[in-house]
Amino acid sequence: MNTNNTLDTAIRATDLRQLGVKYGTQTVETVECLAYDHPKGQVTGVNLQSTGSDVRRQVAFESLDLSKMAEGELRLEPPVLSGEAAPGREPIDTLTMTLPSGASAYVSDGLINPQSGQIMAYEVSLNPQRDGETIRVMPDEISYRGKQMLASHAVEARLRGAQG
Repeated sequence: MNTNNTLDTAIRATDLRQLGVKYGTQTVETVECLAYDHPKGQVTGVNLQSTGSDVRRQVAFESLDLSKMAEGELRLEPPVLSGEAAPGREPIDTLTMTLPSGASAYVSDGLINPQSGQIMAYEVSLNPQRDGETIRVMPDEISYRGKQMLASHAVEARLRGAQG
């Protein structure tokens, strides 16, 4: 598989946030956040908030029609099975990764396969403000201890090299 070609078709996790979700011609919900299973490298759901109330729900990533995303909207055609919105989800751009040296690296975005919801890469930097030089880290370069993301030695070397 040519990862670069695949990454060219990826969508940014941060681009989905706050997009309107339409039924027919009416925007009835907005994307609040995505739900992830990071060890499996997968978006598991999309938390939506009603535009007219505080009602929140979660739908499967695959139930969204992303074809109008460039125009700032998503479509969700009924009937769609949904569940209660998962509480306490952290936006992808607030995650940290522990490096082998003990230092932290900061995730600024994630690249997602628009068909499957697979997390294809994380964009990571050494800057806590999440600006500056970033590198792309593939999910197989990360291990986990509980919910803590642990980067490989190769990732740390690439991050340090990107800093100049």
